[in-house]
Amino acid sequence: MYLWVLIFAYQLAWIVYGMTTIFRKSSSDYLYKYPPVMHWLVYINFSISNLLYIFSLFCWSHGLFIFASVYSFLTVIGLYVSASVSLFKLSDYQREMYYTEKSKDVWLIRLLVQNGIFLYATWSFVVFLLMLNLCLVSSFGVSKETAHIVVFTVFLIKLIVYFIVELFFGYNYAKFLFTPWLIMAVFLLDTLINQTVHHNMNLIEQVSPFKMQHLNNGFSFTRLDLNSFVHYIVTVFYLFLFVAKMVKFVYKEFFYTKKFSHYF
Repeated sequence: MYLWVLIFAYQLAWIVYGMTTIFRKSSSDYLYKYPPVMHWLVYINFSISNLLYIFSLFCWSHGLFIFASVYSFLTVIGLYVSASVSLFKLSDYQREMYYTEKSKDVWLIRLLVQNGIFLYATWSFVVFLLMLNLCLVSSFGVSKETAHIVVFTVFLIKLIVYFIVELFFGYNYAKFLFTPWLIMAVFLLDTLINQTVHHNMNLIEQVSPFKMQHLNNGFSFTRLDLNSFVHYIVTVFYLFLFVAKMVKFVYKEFFYTKKFSHYF
């Protein structure tokens, strides 16, 4: 529950920042017009994603787990589109914003808007995994142990794909994103603690602002060796990839820049 409060408070923070651009001016126009770093597509996709999340909660509460899984997955897609628009637009205009003494806005967009939406998007992906788990167990009759392995396999695939995209294809766009890694750490740590210590999945109660009996009855928690092994493997992969990200970030931003700065 507290994590949801943090997530929605973060969303409110960047929305309030977006509202301030209506009244503040750049060198040529109001900030909400030019430079178009707070593009209207950011707001549209974010709004649609919230509607899809409401639909997924409605389906979830009525036991329609297949539809809930679909809507939750579409929520993730919409939020990633919204965040990607912000990343690309800021990259296009950040140099101009520095020249026009709007460097504070560049950092506010990075810290509030982009990290805020990616925070929401990553946790929405966790919600999708939990709904997928329910869908496999309740709608398709898959065993809880198998569903558990499927969910963590999907998480691992997503983790690897995100790492490759962020560090090798979109580093200049996404190098200041840290909230996705934070959320993935919270998910892995919470499930690991509850699986090995408390032998339950209290994380489920944090996924939705509402308590739903379906979750407690349907989510697959298990202490089988194979499931624990898969969990540990995913956690080790996460730690390795996160360390690799930090090493590249520190080298690029603090050592590589200094190394060549005396030539200019």
